[in-house]
Amino acid sequence: MPSATLVAASVLALLTAGHAAGPVVGHAASRPAPRAPSRVAVAADTAADSLPRVAPDAVAAWLAAHPGAVLDVRTPSEFAEGHLAGAVNLDVQAPEFAGRAAALTRGTAYLVYCRTGVRAERAGRHLRGLGHAPLVNAGGFAALEAAGLPVTRPPR
Repeated sequence: MPSATLVAASVLALLTAGHAAGPVVGHAASRPAPRAPSRVAVAADTAADSLPRVAPDAVAAWLAAHPGAVLDVRTPSEFAEGHLAGAVNLDVQAPEFAGRAAALTRGTAYLVYCRTGVRAERAGRHLRGLGHAPLVNAGGFAALEAAGLPVTRPPR
């Protein structure tokens, strides 16, 4: 039986694997620096299996280059408070997520976002496992709205 020290060292190594080259995925420091909107700016995250991230100011260019669908993977109540215009709500935390994700059209480009990018990463990895591509994580709604992307909000 392995010693507690060996087990602890192994767990620590597993938890930090893939992060030696940079910050943890989803951490503010891992977000790509703003880029000129004339280029489609997609940055690879530090973990080998992470989705590519597209900078908020490059989302419009990415969508123009990859016509497809925008998926908001937040809860329905978050979605109702405001979302990117034309986005489809696909709650990654809902029990029916896997079934709805499996029903999506393969070969369609998907841009996925949530509140901070963490749920978008989880949803995107699931979609990629189903064979969906191209697929990018656009991060959080507030940053996308601040970048000037069109937003739908309920009347007040």
